[in-house]
Amino acid sequence: MARSRFPRGTALLMAGTKRGLFLFSSKDRRAWRTEGHHLKGRPVYYGALDTRNGPRLFATDNEVFFGSRLRYSDDYGRTWKEPAQGIQFPQGTGLKLKNIWVVEPGPANDGDTLYAGVDPAALFVSTDRGVTWDLNRDLNNHPTRPKWNPGNGGLCLHSIVFDPSNRRRMWVGISAVGVMRTDDGGRTWKMVNKNTRADFQPEKYPEFGQCVHRLLLSPHNPEVLYQQNHCGVYASTNAGEDWVDIQTNLPSPFGFPMALDPHDPATLYVVVEDGDARCNLTDQFTVFRTENAGKRWTRLTKGLPKG
Repeated sequence: MARSRFPRGTALLMAGTKRGLFLFSSKDRRAWRTEGHHLKGRPVYYGALDTRNGPRLFATDNEVFFGSRLRYSDDYGRTWKEPAQGIQFPQGTGLKLKNIWVVEPGPANDGDTLYAGVDPAALFVSTDRGVTWDLNRDLNNHPTRPKWNPGNGGLCLHSIVFDPSNRRRMWVGISAVGVMRTDDGGRTWKMVNKNTRADFQPEKYPEFGQCVHRLLLSPHNPEVLYQQNHCGVYASTNAGEDWVDIQTNLPSPFGFPMALDPHDPATLYVVVEDGDARCNLTDQFTVFRTENAGKRWTRLTKGLPKG
């Protein structure tokens, strides 16, 4: 295992692009240094750094011609390895892997477990730090699965969040299925989409079929979740049992990015856009911030580009 080559307190940013994975580091979050262009020419949908048992960097390599695979590095990208048993659908499922969307290290008290979300929507689990992977068959065999439909980006499981106080509870976000929760470690799964809209369907509030774009759990309260949806920005204060639309004065319900302030439970950020053109609403790129859990949003544009 390679020792960390970054001093304590260094901020490390991973940027996955169609041309590979870029790493940036900063000691003060003002000046940033490029640490490398890794997996050059390969579409990297997601990068994750697992520091629970020493630093291990993961990247989802979704190469067009040679297929999707997961890679990991113990020296910050200088060398890469592939899992001994990678992320692939077992024979008999009738499914073929299209893309690996996300890799998430598991709870802090379980240093060997990781999860991965893929297209077509499924959850894979590793209990040995990413060396071998297995399909969560209970989610894969959910009775509603034959009725699941893809969003514009595919039938992708893109968000995975854990309850830090209860290792048996977790949530996943799937486009265009919605949010699902397990309370028994992945043996059974429940749809939790009450009061989230699906304006593109005949029934506006279905049990499932919503197009969630991003799902986050509050670091301050495991009952509080937020989601950026195709049709709104929502909050739940009861683990997803029902949702409240907090779009309020946002100029659009549509967007993808969402981030929470780890120090302030009422502060979060979103970027909303034109849902048809998939671009910013005006000639100014804008981030919106709320400091009261969505009661009101403020435009932030200083330092952001126009056009």
